[in-house]
Parts: sequence; structure tokens; C-alpha cells
Amino acid sequence: MQSRSATLTGLAFCTVVCLLAAAPPDGLRSNRTGAVPVHSQPRDSQSLSSLAIYDPNPNHLWNRLFRQFYVRKAWDGRDYGGDVLDPLLWGETHYLITGASHQQALSVLDEFLSSQGERLITDPLKRAMLQRDLWAVFDWATDPLYEEAKHNRTELARKLGLAIKRLALSPEQIQALPDTYSLAVAAKAFPNVYDHNQRETAFLPPNLLQPGSGRVNLGTAGEGFPLASGAPVHTQEFGARSLFLVFIRLPGGRDGTLAYIKQLADFPKPCIQAPELPSGQPYFLTRDPITGGGTGTGGMVPNPDLPQFPRGTQVLLLRRMMVIDREGQLRPTRLVESVQIQVFVDIPSRAEWLAAPSKLLQDVFEFRLSRRKLFAGDAGGLRAVARDEWEFRTFGVRPFDQLEGGPGANASMGTLSDAEHRPPRILNTCAGCHGAPGVQSLAATRRLFGQGTCSALKFYATSAEEQAEETIDWKHGQYNWGLLQGLWLSNAD
Repeated sequence: MQSRSATLTGLAFCTVVCLLAAAPPDGLRSNRTGAVPVHSQPRDSQSLSSLAIYDPNPNHLWNRLFRQFYVRKAWDGRDYGGDVLDPLLWGETHYLITGASHQQALSVLDEFLSSQGERLITDPLKRAMLQRDLWAVFDWATDPLYEEAKHNRTELARKLGLAIKRLALSPEQIQALPDTYSLAVAAKAFPNVYDHNQRETAFLPPNLLQPGSGRVNLGTAGEGFPLASGAPVHTQEFGARSLFLVFIRLPGGRDGTLAYIKQLADFPKPCIQAPELPSGQPYFLTRDPITGGGTGTGGMVPNPDLPQFPRGTQVLLLRRMMVIDREGQLRPTRLVESVQIQVFVDIPSRAEWLAAPSKLLQDVFEFRLSRRKLFAGDAGGLRAVARDEWEFRTFGVRPFDQLEGGPGANASMGTLSDAEHRPPRILNTCAGCHGAPGVQSLAATRRLFGQGTCSALKFYATSAEEQAEETIDWKHGQYNWGLLQGLWLSNAD
């Protein structure tokens, strides 16, 4: 499959460098990233206006810079965003590339660049986080699929790229950034085992990356795959700015888990041609447990006879932050952005699943990074997502902006403050892609999102280091990475 962003050719790279180099200097300014879920309950406008993330002073330049990109006012008059993982930006968003918001973004970036704002805070942890926050906006603004307000996008991206460079850390500083998962476990803020008698209580398993752990790092590979990753769709949707690691644990422990992975790898026919069903019914690859709706038809689909793992199996998706060092090189960190856990409490047959799509098959838990908690040294910065917490999704959704246009543009949403019309709860969204029984929930999305040739699908045991190399190699071939590198080379400051 072709990657979502086109590969930057040598000619295009040179063109980009020349265009960026010709842009006006920071002090002489003349008179838009989609994806991982975004969140959540609206915040009071007054409290948001004084939101202080990077410094206790709400008017600190870093706080104003962060708010410009991570806090938005919707058509219902309320503010959304704040201390969330990803900016509320979609492919067709006008915010930041047109009107007053564009000028405001340029103005605060100009202030940051002209006043050497990167020197206001020297804490490597905060510098890494702000670079990460601005990098997500840069990738959104330079998405080659969207051409509206091209000049404004280029102008915004140029200033963002310079700020990203100014915030870069040395390799030694990056290596010294904390292992926030271990800190969260050590804080004992959450249980460390799943309790089937308290199925709504989030837990955080220890020793995740330790040698001999019962949780095995799972990778996937196959002909046509854009990258060998346990979560290739997540990696692509977030532009390889995060390292995604998938871990699986069977009730039999590490030996049983490794034996099962080998059984999967040796299975001769992991995918089959989708059978034709009567009355034109589609062959569902995944089915929403709430609505009963399904997606994915035709072509090669996961084989329903794939070796099944037992009830009680746990799958964990770890998202770790990537940064760019002072030499312009990608570096994985040990800063955890999110942890998603599935516990398979029931694994019916495919026929039973299709007959009762609303039946609960998994207990789902999630932890997300809070900058406030991270900077305060609280539980590695991780917080458990509440059962009733909802979000505006940016991952795997259509490109229209959910905050623009007013009720006339999307009448089905009602008012955003109306609970009846709110977007889905966060913990319900995983089942949209991973709701099938057992191993089918892992295999289904590869074909669902067009990830290569399903007939060549293979699972294997991997490592964080190998997955990091794969992620970095994939990012190096992306259009927006070529743009950023060209910008850095043409603006040595």
C-alpha cells in the first residue's frame, strides 16, 4: 500500500529547501495533523484562559504558545482541549491557517523565535514535551493531501519548524529523560494485576520491558506492509512521532505465549478470500459492539481458523514519545504517552459473535499522559481514563472539523454540550476496529485499513529496539520529514 504521505523525491526536497530558505526572516514577517483520539469534556472558558501547563504563570510565553495550538473554541461557544495528547485538528480544519487564528499563531511563534523563547525554560523534560507538541502541528500543517491556504500553511510550518529545532535536546539529555512507565508502577497509584471481581478498575502491569517478562512484544510483517510493526495503522496515523509497542500475554505465561506466537507464525494460510454471503450481506472484519454495525468487505480477510488464544489473554498497546535531537535525528524516549489494555473475557465463535454483536467480549482500560502530572512528578504523568470520559476523535476519522461550522453543518451532533449528541466514550472506541473475537481482533485491522497483503500476514516476537528502527526508517521516507530536514538545513541558527 502507498503510504498516506508521499515520499519526498530528491528534486522535491531541493525545491522545498529553496522555498523555505527564501521565506522572510522571523523578524520581517509580511503583511494546518489528524489522528489518536482527542478529548474530552469542555472546560470553562475562564479557567482555560488561565491554563498554566509549562509554568505557574498563565501568561508565560510557553503557556500562551501551547494554548494557541491545543485549546480551541467550538461553534457552541465553549473551549475544548488543553492538557490532552493530540491537537484538535483535522484535514479540513481552517483554524490556524485562515483568519485571526492564523495571525495569532504567527504572532506567538514570532515572539518565541525573536526573543529566544526556548531559553525561558531549561528543563529537558519540558523542552522535549513542547517540541513534541509543536511537531504534531507541523505534520498536520504540511499534510500533502490538503492544499487549502497553501501559502499560510507554509508560513506556519516554517516558524513551527524553527521552534522545534530550537527546543531540541542532545542525545545525552534524551537518554536521561525518565522512564515514566516504571515511575508509574513504582508509585503504586494503580493496581498491578487485573481483578475479574473488579472489572472496571484499571491496572498497570509491572516489568513490561524487562527480560523474561510474561508479556511478549508482538510484531507483524508481510508482503506489502509499509513497516513491520505490531500496530502499523497507529504508527502511520500518528506520523511515526510515537513508537507503538504491542504486548501479548497468555494465561500460560511467557513460554505459553511464545509457543502461541510461533503457532501463529507457522500457520500456513492466515487469510482467505472473503466468502460471498446471501442477500449481499458483507463479510464483516470487525463489528461495533454498541451499534452492531460492521465494516470491511471483499478481498482477502483473516482466516477464521487462525489458532485462537484462550480466555484471559491480555493485549497491551504502549505508545512512547519520539523526539528530534540537535543533529536532526529521530530518537525514541521512555516517556509514555498512553497505555491501552484489552483483557479477553469471552471468545465466542465467529457465528456466535455475529449473532450477538453487542455482547461484551473484552474489558478495556486506558492510561494517558497528563503534562501537569508529569511535570509534578506524579505517577509518571499517567492518569486512568474514566469510564464516562469522551473525546473528539482524530484517529481514523473523516477529515471534516468537528468544531467548525455550527449545528447547520452537522445537525446530527446537536449541541456539543448536549450529552445525547456527544462523541463516543473513549473506552468504547477500540472495539470499532478490535471488537472481533480473540485473535481476529488483532488480525482484522490489517486488511480493514489496507495494510498490505493479508495473505502474507505473519506475527512474530520482536523487541522495542527493532520496532524503533522500523518506525524511524518509515518516518525517513515521509514527505513531512523531508520538509522538516530541509528547513533545518537551510536555517542554521
